[in-house]
Amino acid sequence: MALLKINSKRDVWLATAGATLLSVIVSMGITALALWAVGQTEAHHYRLAMLISFLVPLIVASLVAYQGFSMLLEVMESKRRLQWLSRTDELTNVYNRRYFMELARRELALSARYGTPVALLLLDLDRFKPVNDSHGHLVGDEVLLASARVIVHTIRLTDIVGRLGGDEFLVLAPNTDVAGAHELAERLRQAFERAPIVVTDHKVPLTVSIGAVSVQGPNLSFDHLMQAADKALYQAKQQGRNRSKVEQLTLEQAQQARRRA
Repeated sequence: MALLKINSKRDVWLATAGATLLSVIVSMGITALALWAVGQTEAHHYRLAMLISFLVPLIVASLVAYQGFSMLLEVMESKRRLQWLSRTDELTNVYNRRYFMELARRELALSARYGTPVALLLLDLDRFKPVNDSHGHLVGDEVLLASARVIVHTIRLTDIVGRLGGDEFLVLAPNTDVAGAHELAERLRQAFERAPIVVTDHKVPLTVSIGAVSVQGPNLSFDHLMQAADKALYQAKQQGRNRSKVEQLTLEQAQQARRRA
């Protein structure tokens, strides 16, 4: 059982300071005892003993401080790793659903406050199930990872991407009106259409259907925006897949959605 549990940077600093102080006191006590012993025997060794009395506490303090610094780095790295795991989808390395929704709510609040447009895109890989059935789930997982990379490399730096679950991804595009949402949706669709996903020895032709919605001004919940994007995605699928369907959520529609909530 550990005598000291380190949970934070503050704990590390306190433990390091305490250990350093204790080591200095102990080493000075040992050195004082050595000085007394030398003084009792051979006086000409006094200078050597004085040098030792200076060096021993310094060396001990340096070693303890180094150990404390190493512990601090481990705590910081552990905290960073846990934070990354709590926010990231394990398979695709994009944001997971929970953290994406948290970021989306922040952006929606900013959009409502400043009256700027924001768009939500819902992407669904077309006929992904046959990929799993034909090539196996390991290849299917690699296809999902490669698809996430296509999305990340296609969107803008200000856009946010997350995995909703299964073969569905989400993109939140701040400061994006309906025309910008349509442009972004088509750019993503064409990125999938242009070249097959290459996984090990397999070339997997893949297309994507996209439902998108843009809203400006009203304070809508993420669920309202998600429902509108899901409806647009359904229409894109009904039109034959490999399509993008983009809708403008008007103020009247937004108010109706809030009243129904």
